[in-house]
Amino acid sequence: MPESRPARASFLPFSRPTIGQEAVAVNSATAGLHLALLTLNLGPDDEVITTSITWPSTVNNIELCGATSVLADVDKDTLQIDPYDIEKRITARTKCIMPVHFSGAPCDLDPIRDLCRSHGLSLVEEAAHAVGTRYKGRLVGADSEAAVFSFHAVKNMTTGEGGMILCNDADRADRMRMLRAHGLSRDAWKHYAKGGTAQCTSLLAALVSSAHRSRSRGCGCSDTQGAQTLCPITVAQR
Repeated sequence: MPESRPARASFLPFSRPTIGQEAVAVNSATAGLHLALLTLNLGPDDEVITTSITWPSTVNNIELCGATSVLADVDKDTLQIDPYDIEKRITARTKCIMPVHFSGAPCDLDPIRDLCRSHGLSLVEEAAHAVGTRYKGRLVGADSEAAVFSFHAVKNMTTGEGGMILCNDADRADRMRMLRAHGLSRDAWKHYAKGGTAQCTSLLAALVSSAHRSRSRGCGCSDTQGAQTLCPITVAQR
């Protein structure tokens, strides 16, 4: 089921006009992580490597999708997942790496992406706290296979609840949209997959739009065309 016009318009700052990604609106980051993992078709023989310091939903969603979570250690100075420890834990069963941008600061993505390319693995970024975070000058999510953000009350941009997935694959994004609405297509009488209820309401989407405009005006962030972009302030830069 597609977003309503207000919902789609409200998420445009996160998608094509700004960074060239598909944006999938959801009612929480937990639901977003679930959808991102569901579209990898994980099974009981698969493993997903993630960080040992995170919120329970990170590991819970791996287990809910039928896979096994494998915890990698973190760097003692940054508390971000350690790419060298990730490499030690890759096996023939590994299907995905799911790093967390801990406390809104970016993890070291380049070596993690290299590991994914060399081993043929998927990459799902848990970016719940990382709205506007930049890694080497690029917004987190701008180059992502899949990145999941949160608008929960304790996050750096909030609507009280809600979330969003950035994805670089239009077909995969369409499948996420279908799965978040009980497998519905544009025709409400046709169900194409088993899914749940994870849609973002138009009310939440309007709040996202308002919060985004306020955040961008607050620090004067804009792109080269003058359009407001995601504010790049991060915990690491404060």
